[in-house]
Amino acid sequence: MANLNQGDSGTCSTHAVFNVIREHVKVKHRTSLGDGNIDVLLEQCDRDGEISAEVLIGRINTNDIWLWSQDRSKRVLVKISSRTLLDREGFNEFCELAHRRPERCSPGVVITSLKGGRHAVAAIGVSKVHRDGRLRNVIDCENSWGGSNPVIQVSWDGKNEFHRAVVMDVTVTDMMNVRGGRRDQYAVPEMANRFKTGVFTNVADHPPKYTVGQQVEVLRSNGSWSLAIIKEMNRRGDQLSVELLDGSGSSKQVPADAQHVPNVNTPFL
Repeated sequence: MANLNQGDSGTCSTHAVFNVIREHVKVKHRTSLGDGNIDVLLEQCDRDGEISAEVLIGRINTNDIWLWSQDRSKRVLVKISSRTLLDREGFNEFCELAHRRPERCSPGVVITSLKGGRHAVAAIGVSKVHRDGRLRNVIDCENSWGGSNPVIQVSWDGKNEFHRAVVMDVTVTDMMNVRGGRRDQYAVPEMANRFKTGVFTNVADHPPKYTVGQQVEVLRSNGSWSLAIIKEMNRRGDQLSVELLDGSGSSKQVPADAQHVPNVNTPFL
């Protein structure tokens, strides 16, 4: 992975998500992406480049964002399947995913409690440390502070505490040759069979879990996305009543599925 430097900006989620995207595209499709794509993704962010990993992933999937290859000879379009893991159970599951990742492919982004706030980093593996006379799991993560603390170890109850993880499967869906001013469609290099079923997410087997009070991102009728809070859920659990957090105070009914409400707890940074 690239140890990109976010400087003093609050763009850690963008750097972490891009690090995971780059790793998946390189391993699965044998295509290297350039650092300049950070600027492409920052265009999807809110004020000062701040955004949660879940919201950024939703916007990448919705807005058809083309990313450049490292030599700028190709542009690629990616889609990301994702799910959020919380609590001790989620920490343990993510450690297992990081342990069995194929060809050192990153399982996703980890959000840790750091310096009184939240910091997003890209997972690169899992290791064991001795603490309180026992061996404990820690998630090794690629940081985005340039040469400062290039690797952060996130644990359940240590210095860099686990807050949540966003498991990601990235797939290139389209590719374009860009040479001499021409743009021609290019056959996407086929993935090996071991990647085709979804390495980490298997989203169909892990639908989002909704509860009243959660802050989510919902798909609106005009195709845009809005932050909202879940106010009610019907008895069957297939319909949500949400209040939009756009200042209008308006409410709407949305289906309780990953297509209309893909990300839960999205406002966390």
